[in-house]
Amino acid sequence: MNPRDVTEEQHIEMLVAMLRIERGRGTLHDHLLVKQLRDYESYQAKTDPDYQPMVSDAWGQIEPWLRWEDEMGS
Repeated sequence: MNPRDVTEEQHIEMLVAMLRIERGRGTLHDHLLVKQLRDYESYQAKTDPDYQPMVSDAWGQIEPWLRWEDEMGS
């Protein structure tokens, strides 16, 4: 995946994978997504000196999904 081609939705999926790994529930797919996230953020930081990771912006969209995942017991 070319870092320039990452959509906001894919970026959020990568952040969710990172959170799953931190919670001890990461899969191989999650680890691959986190590698893509690191590549994406590294590329953005090199090409845009004002780049700030979107973690805080994305959290509002991620949190409800994680709560649902916890309730479902995944």
